[in-house]
Amino acid sequence: METEATGWKETLAYLVAWLVSVALLLADLMSVRYVLLAVIAWLRPDRWTYDFWNRVLLLVLACAGIALAITFEYYFRRGSERGLLGKRVLRVMGIQVAIAVLGFAAQAAILTLAYKL
Repeated sequence: METEATGWKETLAYLVAWLVSVALLLADLMSVRYVLLAVIAWLRPDRWTYDFWNRVLLLVLACAGIALAITFEYYFRRGSERGLLGKRVLRVMGIQVAIAVLGFAAQAAILTLAYKL
């Protein structure tokens, strides 16, 4: 299947959008990891169990992050070729910002609960 060549401006635009989305993805993954570790800590496991779940979360989230970064690059590249880059960037980054806001709100709620206990 032949695809039309995109100019350097379109390529640069989707690469910059991809880099920004990967930065947001890292913030989202760190936020999710923090919230899940706080929930695990709330269950009061021993040190070894906590360390085990910490490493499992790190591995699973790292694999998910790599898969999502690759998916975002493909999605943005195809959108750039079809003239839909702006719409796709807004869709992906809107979801990422929503996840970040929810994650930071959950972190604030966890910290508030932790100080009340």
